[in-house]
Amino acid sequence: LSGLVSLSLRTFAYQPAQDPAWFGGWTILYWAWWISWSPFVGMFIARISRGRTVREFIVGVLLIPTAFNLLWMTAFGNGAIWIDTHVAQGALAQSAGNVDALLFRFFEYLPLAKAVSWLAIVLIALFFVTSADSGAYVVDAIASRGDPRSPVWQRLFWAAVLGVTAVVLLLAGGLKALQAMTLVAAMPVAAIMAVLCIGLWRGMKADVTHARQDLSPATSFWTGQHWRKRLEQIVHQPTASDVKRFLQKTVLPAMRDVAAEMQRQGMQAQVHDHSEQEAGAEPGAETGTVRLVIPTPELRDFVYGVRPVKRKLPGFMLSEVADEKETTRRHVVEPITFFADGREGYDIQYLRHEELIADILRNYERYLSVSADQRTVLLNRAPGHTEGT
Repeated sequence: LSGLVSLSLRTFAYQPAQDPAWFGGWTILYWAWWISWSPFVGMFIARISRGRTVREFIVGVLLIPTAFNLLWMTAFGNGAIWIDTHVAQGALAQSAGNVDALLFRFFEYLPLAKAVSWLAIVLIALFFVTSADSGAYVVDAIASRGDPRSPVWQRLFWAAVLGVTAVVLLLAGGLKALQAMTLVAAMPVAAIMAVLCIGLWRGMKADVTHARQDLSPATSFWTGQHWRKRLEQIVHQPTASDVKRFLQKTVLPAMRDVAAEMQRQGMQAQVHDHSEQEAGAEPGAETGTVRLVIPTPELRDFVYGVRPVKRKLPGFMLSEVADEKETTRRHVVEPITFFADGREGYDIQYLRHEELIADILRNYERYLSVSADQRTVLLNRAPGHTEGT
């Protein structure tokens, strides 16, 4: 553990390695070996891990095998070194070139040598059988495009092909040929793995977003009334004209009612309508927006604004109505709120007049609560205003 980081980053960039062949073979061979195995191992583990959480997957696939491998290497590796040094007097080291025989030579110095040797043969056989079975299963799944009803003979065929391929490679050049084939096969898979990493990241982000997605803010005020009208709005993909009509007939009247009531109670409040103006009509005005502004001395003004936002629809949601324009079919326009403090807005297209007033007052109440909190004073101060001015 103390040398894990230094050994992992040792590249011998400015000094020759003591054993360049070992160093190159260790990094390149094992790097390519596991990359070439990744399609088989990955699909097989994904198939048997269906329904598991990410935490369970990491523990079962990475941590437990790593801990077992660490225990095995520590017990048998250090045991072999100790026996070779104190008992065998270098006899095991002389067999280091023949890895297959070295394991059984080591067992000869342990109790129940024959039983342990037969157990090792059984475990090795199980390893090869399960590896070949998972490989045949994955190749068959790829060939049949994941069809679970693929015939048994097809899987047996792929198992036989894998076995014949391994035999040919071993006869052609033994382990060297198999290692060379592994290196060649790993190169294109490495490029695919880079793309798969991006896909995994996007999939994880989509999963987190899906799991944390709350109900629409419009649902907080809905009592179930006018449900037919609500359903019609949900299934209808709004256009820019729909949002503009919503701003004029629903949002602006609600803002004006709130502003009028505040003015009646001696407070300042203004409603700014830029929904009908063209770009550049007023400096600083955002085209298509409406906003309610309540100025507060020494603090940021309270702003409750709504702007039309165009959002591209996913391919599976594209409308198939032939007489609609392409831009309308591929995009939807939604009325999204915005605030002076930069908070993320939300869609309010389903809110009615009274519900919009409730949403405005809810955000204004939040504004007053946050402004009274001393911990947020740096964010609440008006731009350019400092303490004591």
